[in-house]
Amino acid sequence: MSLDKLREHIENMLKLTELRLKDVYDNHKENDGCFKESMFNSRLVFPKKRDDKTRVSEQELRFCFIEVFNEYCNLKGLQLYYSIETPTSCRYDFSEEGLKMDEEGKGRSGMFDLVIFNKDSERVCLIEFKAHTADEDDYKKDFEKLENPKEDAENILRYFVNIFDNANDGTKSKIEENERIARIHTKQKFNEKNIPASLRYFSLDGKFSLNDNK
Repeated sequence: MSLDKLREHIENMLKLTELRLKDVYDNHKENDGCFKESMFNSRLVFPKKRDDKTRVSEQELRFCFIEVFNEYCNLKGLQLYYSIETPTSCRYDFSEEGLKMDEEGKGRSGMFDLVIFNKDSERVCLIEFKAHTADEDDYKKDFEKLENPKEDAENILRYFVNIFDNANDGTKSKIEENERIARIHTKQKFNEKNIPASLRYFSLDGKFSLNDNK
């Protein structure tokens, strides 16, 4: 499968994940009592926390993507596979200053939230999932793993997917600032040889969706 065709399939899966997750968020909240019928027949539930507020995390995003991935691959006859919490190829130093690639080889592996493989057991897509607006260091950690040119093949697809339970006027500006800082970090770290990840952001209230399609 060509890289462009694979990208098209991944983009379709992400669009379907966004639609499905919004549907689940509207109909399957533990603190809403009886569940409503889901348009996508998903069995995923957003649980409640001790304060009775709905928990929105990257876990719901990841498992919703997996539901879509399995159904989409079966429908299209794609020989693609996935693993979760997948060790990175490079070693990293997890210091108080955040995650840094350890070029001396004394560190330990990081983890990718999800990795997609082709039928030949080759990594073809790396994905990091995030919920809410994290701090700058969290973005730096994820971007350093994703944009590291030494992480597998150069032509591998790389995605950063971030969800929010709601959006306001400051959401976009905060995202763009965190992204800018993380990109500056990876460009400096890898001497302008970083491989930019494709970015996708959306809010579950339907007020916000960004996709740079890189």
